[in-house]
Amino acid sequence: LPMPPSLPMPPLPMPPLVKPSLPPLPAAPSAPEVYAAVGVPGEPPSTEGFSQTTGGSGGRNGTAACCVDKVIDVATTHAAAATGLSAKEDAEQLCRAGLFDAALRAAGAAPAGAAQAAALAGLRRYEEAKEAAAQDSEMLAAIGRLQRQSAGDFDFAEVYGDALAGRRRGGITSFAPCAERPLLPDFADFVGPVEVWRKDKGRGLYAARRVVAGELLMVEWPLVRAMGPASGRVDYPFRLAFQHACATSRRAARASRLLAGGGADPPMAMLEDLGWDREDAEAEVESGLVSPDDERADAIGWTNCFNSFGCSALYPAIAMTNHSCCPNATTVAVGDANFVRANQSILEQEEVCISYFDVLRPYEQRQEETQALRFACACPRCSFEKTLPEVLRTEGASADEVEAAIADPASGIDPESREAAWVRGSHAKAYKEQLESTFPFSQEAATQRSRLLRAIPASFTHCKISFLDWLGQRSGAGGPQGEAAQRAMQYTDLVHQTRYGPVPKDRIIDLLKCTKASLESAGVGEEFCNPPAPSSVDFSPAAAVAATAAATAASTAPPSS
Repeated sequence: LPMPPSLPMPPLPMPPLVKPSLPPLPAAPSAPEVYAAVGVPGEPPSTEGFSQTTGGSGGRNGTAACCVDKVIDVATTHAAAATGLSAKEDAEQLCRAGLFDAALRAAGAAPAGAAQAAALAGLRRYEEAKEAAAQDSEMLAAIGRLQRQSAGDFDFAEVYGDALAGRRRGGITSFAPCAERPLLPDFADFVGPVEVWRKDKGRGLYAARRVVAGELLMVEWPLVRAMGPASGRVDYPFRLAFQHACATSRRAARASRLLAGGGADPPMAMLEDLGWDREDAEAEVESGLVSPDDERADAIGWTNCFNSFGCSALYPAIAMTNHSCCPNATTVAVGDANFVRANQSILEQEEVCISYFDVLRPYEQRQEETQALRFACACPRCSFEKTLPEVLRTEGASADEVEAAIADPASGIDPESREAAWVRGSHAKAYKEQLESTFPFSQEAATQRSRLLRAIPASFTHCKISFLDWLGQRSGAGGPQGEAAQRAMQYTDLVHQTRYGPVPKDRIIDLLKCTKASLESAGVGEEFCNPPAPSSVDFSPAAAVAATAAATAASTAPPSS
């Protein structure tokens, strides 16, 4: 069904722009200093405090299981001088790690081939990549696809086709040994109508023009990946991966200087400073390869990483987006890539915000979450809800009690307002519990679904509840062809297109089947396109010690003949 026309919105005054200024590059340490800084060679880290939990988290900074993987990432074990890799093998491993600038330098000593073509394509130098690919038709097709995607042309079947068919992306690229990873990413990085500006509260991402609901804002492939979350307690895998990446890749080293990581206000940065588009002079490359110390690496991981599905992933450009408990943009993990779409109309000059965690919880719980992330949320929703009575700010109230509090004239809340929707969203758990205990085709259930639908825009829960509402309306008095059922069908279609982008008419049924399968899942009902969390990894401390020792031994082995 076609998307409904958007209403014209008045322009906002242009905020003052601040020209970016990069801090001076620090002096380059010697190679032994770099390897000593990142722990290669060295003793395995202490495993005190390693989690033995095997469940993943659904939020940005959750408590997923942690271990030192037997390979962690190419970035964690890459030391070409110590491993004796040939130039070709070195370049291929760096491509598989996603460190394309380092891969191109390594490929310079090797004959033109797949590694050089992949490195050039990763750096968005597509015409040069095609020349290097020569007669490799498969590589040429992949380069052409990435070039088209870099301009924002993402075909629905390319993005979601495998997942809709049950071949979920991310299972190989996220958790397999590096040799099994592809040379090229599944998707090209893309930056849409957004820019980084600095205002009174600091830097953030803003709309460069008016944006409509469902519009694609950004796509990014992770710069660094590691098993387990990047947290203040269990941070060794990400720390080691990031430090090695910074000692190898100019882009990673630049990100370590520009990303927020606690303490002083970070320097101004443009999105091109954090991507592959920026061209660095050859003289700057080696001087910029400085690895951050443990404290700085941990702070960057804690502040910027997305932690879910059993691993940590750093997306430097998306990390420019600030948090809000009433976000106007949504992130969707498709394999290793992160897609950011507007979940509502966004005005020109308006800040684009995402949620760093599940915001369908009461005010007090959200404040605890943001304090753990070392900031205080002052979004419109939090500013409103902090003034509410304690029964509405904390967990424990039933859906009926929440409705009674909203209807109380003393509350000053209009039951049809966005503030009422925020309060219901804060108690979504209570509403869902009541909905589960109600006959699904009753008017009471329809009322509960209607309240929930307004409170959870563009989340995966929104997709599931809208689908349930359509099923309920189909079984109502008017039947499948009744006005209520048709309206619910259109709304379900709209909700899915807002989250996944324009859906071809011949694929909407497949998409709804995946939503239905998630509702019927005995587990948490994960999203069809998300990467699967590892199920056969040993997360015990003993395994972590053995894996770390093996990685250290591999990186310090003498060159092979």
